[in-house]
Amino acid sequence: VMGENNTGEVEQSGQKLVYTLTLQIETMDYESSVKTVEELTEQYGGYIEYANIGNDRISGGENRLRMANFTLRVPADKLGEFETTCSSVGSVYDSRLETENKTAVYVDLSARLKAYQTEEETLLNLLAEAENMESIIALNSRLSEVRYEIESIESNLRNIDSLVSYSTIYISLYEVITPTPLNEDTPRTFSERVSASAAAALD
Repeated sequence: VMGENNTGEVEQSGQKLVYTLTLQIETMDYESSVKTVEELTEQYGGYIEYANIGNDRISGGENRLRMANFTLRVPADKLGEFETTCSSVGSVYDSRLETENKTAVYVDLSARLKAYQTEEETLLNLLAEAENMESIIALNSRLSEVRYEIESIESNLRNIDSLVSYSTIYISLYEVITPTPLNEDTPRTFSERVSASAAAALD
């Protein structure tokens, strides 16, 4: 079973698991809560990828006033601590953890990258030995295509590594007049939810 703050252990064991945490939080002190989200993100070594901090009253809501949406990126091994600390932002009335297994995609991309790199080396050797212009043009054309594929695959691999290393957190922050009553059921610990989510992704 994975520890509270060790989501990165799955990646170390050869799995490329991407964690996404979605939180809905209510607050009666909107400005302070917005500031706390920003401070916590910095405190845990993360960054704000997107923020939409509204100052207008939500239409059609008697209890809800303003609303802010955040997309945060936080180191995966700090995800459990971050979620726990979000209680200082406001009342967390909904929390969902999702895991996506990117291992097979990563392995496939890595194999394709190696094949293209081998072809690139072969093309460079052939180009060095080519004597007629027609062969040189054909080889250069194929070399351009191969290098494009290599750059594209390397970009995809970097993106997966980034998603594995830095978990994505979506926060919807609502300003309310009175808090929504919380479910009385005792929520499972973050560690248990990570383990269950990871097991589902592996399946």
